[in-house]
Amino acid sequence: MLQWRLPLDLWFLTFCRKRGAKIILTVHDLLPHDTAETHKNTFHNLYHMVDGIICHSDHIKTRLNTEFLVPLENIFVIPHGPFFYDLPEKSEEGILRDFEIGLGKTLVLWQGIIFPYKGIDLLLEAWKRVEVANEAVCLVIAGTGSPELLEQIRGQISYLGLKTVKIHFRFISTQELVALYRAADIVVYPYRAITTSGALATGLALGKTIVASDLPVFRELLRDGENALLVDPLDSDGLASALIKLVSNPQLRTELAENVRAMNFGDESWRAIAKQTATAYEQLLSD
Repeated sequence: MLQWRLPLDLWFLTFCRKRGAKIILTVHDLLPHDTAETHKNTFHNLYHMVDGIICHSDHIKTRLNTEFLVPLENIFVIPHGPFFYDLPEKSEEGILRDFEIGLGKTLVLWQGIIFPYKGIDLLLEAWKRVEVANEAVCLVIAGTGSPELLEQIRGQISYLGLKTVKIHFRFISTQELVALYRAADIVVYPYRAITTSGALATGLALGKTIVASDLPVFRELLRDGENALLVDPLDSDGLASALIKLVSNPQLRTELAENVRAMNFGDESWRAIAKQTATAYEQLLSD
């Protein structure tokens, strides 16, 4: 994976090209998170130094073409695969006990590396309404990020007087992550923007009930009212309403989760991804 801060990476690409190597770049994020267009010229140059680009959605393919002027024929769309869905199920009571999840409560999970664009502040604003509507709930926020951002989240929880939020600001092991996802009644992705989401892929592979922001990349996989509830990424009231609706309606949660499981976003996904990846490399080498 290229580290955008290091000019050595671009030098190495130039060296490889001069040696006659063909290069395919897999793009997870078009630009570094929360940096606006500060590094756009650097990434424009990068995208034109490679022979082919793999991205994970049609929306990002369009942006590569229109914003970075990458020819469409050089872009391959291959979905992001799911993680951890195939781990064996074990007794998870001890793991969950460490996360202080109360018995009999509807568990809502936010998990991942914490960045401003992932909307935890919006989620906490929404959660104030959720707590008022139903006390038998628990929101777990699990992951880590910059100390400044973690302190902001702690301060917001205190300011809002939230009582049913459990924060775990640390590295979450694979076993803990899967235990949390399997225990969760609802997983939430309140992102302001997104190009690719491994966390969503995990939620899909584990067949969870999903609330997500109504963003183009998410809409390629999620359909509002069918396999998820989609909400305006800037509307905390809309997010609160969606969460309250699901907390109070177990039948709807079941229906949405069943439709997620029907997507078979597990082994079949990786088989298709492997085939598409091999085809992309074969096409590049034959040109």
